[in-house]
Amino acid sequence: MPRYVIERAIPAIGSAEREALRLVPLERLLIETDSPYLAPLPHRGRRNEPAFVRYVAEAIAHVKGVPVAAVLRHSTQNFYRLYGKVGMTWEPLNTDASERCQ
Repeated sequence: MPRYVIERAIPAIGSAEREALRLVPLERLLIETDSPYLAPLPHRGRRNEPAFVRYVAEAIAHVKGVPVAAVLRHSTQNFYRLYGKVGMTWEPLNTDASERCQ
């Protein structure tokens, strides 16, 4: 089985972790939030929720120097590759991400 790296709450990690993230190919990256704790910026100090995963994706895109849409596309495809289809389609995420990234 292929190995994947899960990244969460990237504003809370240090420079060594950011450097390691640069080395992880997008094809092996999954993203999550650390719900209900450690909300990413700009929600620090409040309860974390899964909807904030987009901020993690934005931070990863910044560290890796790639578009946010690429991070979202790859992490979603990686999820489906690892877990299979779970009753959710890619289209709503793809459309929403493309609009935010323009």
